[in-house]
Amino acid sequence: MRFQIPATVNLAASGNVGLSPDGRYLAFLSVGLDGLMRLSIRGMDSLEVRTLQGSEVAGYGPPFCWSPDSRFIAFDAGGKLKKLSVAGGPPQTLCDLKGPVIGGSWNRDGDIILGMVGTGIARISAAGGSPSPVTSLAQKDHSHLLPTFLPDGRHFVYLRISAMGAAPDAGGVYIGTLDAKPEEQSPQQLLPYARGLTYAPSNDEGAGRLLFVREGTLLAQPFDHQRLRLAGEATPVAEPVGAYLDTAFFSASFNNVLVYRGANPPGPIGWFDRQGNMIERVFEAGHYGSAALSRDGTRVVASRTDPRDWANSDLWLLDLSRGGSPARFTFGSSAGAPIWSADGTRIAFSASGPGGVGIYQKSATSAQEPVALESNNAGISTASSWSPDGRYLMYSLTSSMTGLDLMVLETSGASSNATGKPVPFLRTRYHEDQGRFSPDGRWVAYVSNETGPSEVYVRRFTTDFSRASTSEGGGVLVSQGGGTAPRWRGDGKELFYLASNDRMMAVGLNLTGTDAGHETPRTLFQAPPGVIVGDVSADGKRFLLLQRTAAPFTVLLNWMRN
Repeated sequence: MRFQIPATVNLAASGNVGLSPDGRYLAFLSVGLDGLMRLSIRGMDSLEVRTLQGSEVAGYGPPFCWSPDSRFIAFDAGGKLKKLSVAGGPPQTLCDLKGPVIGGSWNRDGDIILGMVGTGIARISAAGGSPSPVTSLAQKDHSHLLPTFLPDGRHFVYLRISAMGAAPDAGGVYIGTLDAKPEEQSPQQLLPYARGLTYAPSNDEGAGRLLFVREGTLLAQPFDHQRLRLAGEATPVAEPVGAYLDTAFFSASFNNVLVYRGANPPGPIGWFDRQGNMIERVFEAGHYGSAALSRDGTRVVASRTDPRDWANSDLWLLDLSRGGSPARFTFGSSAGAPIWSADGTRIAFSASGPGGVGIYQKSATSAQEPVALESNNAGISTASSWSPDGRYLMYSLTSSMTGLDLMVLETSGASSNATGKPVPFLRTRYHEDQGRFSPDGRWVAYVSNETGPSEVYVRRFTTDFSRASTSEGGGVLVSQGGGTAPRWRGDGKELFYLASNDRMMAVGLNLTGTDAGHETPRTLFQAPPGVIVGDVSADGKRFLLLQRTAAPFTVLLNWMRN
């Protein structure tokens, strides 16, 4: 039996889901009106989605795992592992985390194992305490992720992710055990790299299944959990199934229930006027993640993802003055979040490349290879703005200690080199991201959750790199009731942002000296649900918006009988 559940809430971009072991509850990540990402659950016997209060999460992978009795969920709260009862009540902190969690599993003995970026599998007691290592990284490894306990509660399968520069087949699926020392785990590869790896037990004593996604198809391969070996060939279960980085959009219960989601339906990129009317379609329907307009308004660069793999994206360039079709700008670099230099000669973007996971730049007019500006394997770097003089690049950086921080990297103007070390613009215990230089380079608009919901602030920027921070003075709150995606008008006298209810807002500014005077925000128009803000024209009269809708959840009952 197969049926679908519509996505009635704003789903997080990573798209991951988690079924409770008893198959009664579906958990997923949703974004609230305050802009924060939380765990939401829907009972299979209910028509309502319930968001779990106190479940604010961090990370881009499956940040949660269910207890075997389906009563609790453990999740990554940004540097801390917490657990929460689905019946309600405040969360309980279990331990501090060394990195973002990508998958976990909970056995009947009260052991939780977690995969974390940049380290091996860790073991934590469900009652709390300090994590202890279960696996250790080999020289060729970058991370050990997506562990799943086998029925004995001692052995588990997990995914080894290769380090940059290692052979393509260096990673893969492996078997670990709680009864071996980290450095003594089996080096025998069970399967090649398998996105979204998990183990689903059988209802009887027969072989369970290893589940994973390849090229958009969900595959199931019989696995003998007693002999710890494969017991048959992989067969297709469902397609298309979406994926994001090393994870995939599916989950299986202990009682033969499977849930999956495909990639979101394609949507166009278009120009909207100040009344919310689409006046021109710029890019035809596709799976776009971001878009940016050159300062002279003649070119657009957009990131477009592979619908079978949300981590596989490239940049495409379109010359608006000439018309025609967009041209591919990057090839196989998982590129996203593009930004233009002020003179329009360079594009910086976040990508995976030879130098690691970081920020790269490439000439907008020549076929030269991308050049690394910033590479930091300890966190995820996302380019957000280039100063008008081309000297300073602002980006957000994830940290296991402080969440999201805003950093500034000094670049050497028109050349392709970075100079010096990155300096914080804002690094606090709150999340700060989406930093945007003002047209004169003296101010930065950014998003912070220091008051709870995500709001838009402006703060002065200083070029005095001898200080602990390149920000000066305090942040001035300019949004009301939540806001993200700040964009400046070309003269710096107006700032636009997207409110938590998908309304495009405008606020007048009077930035003089050290003062940031501002008017009360006013609504311009109601944007389409789930819209992504690309850019705003210099005169503030047109808005480049990316439209998208969420794919439904598909539920498959008795799936092992197929």
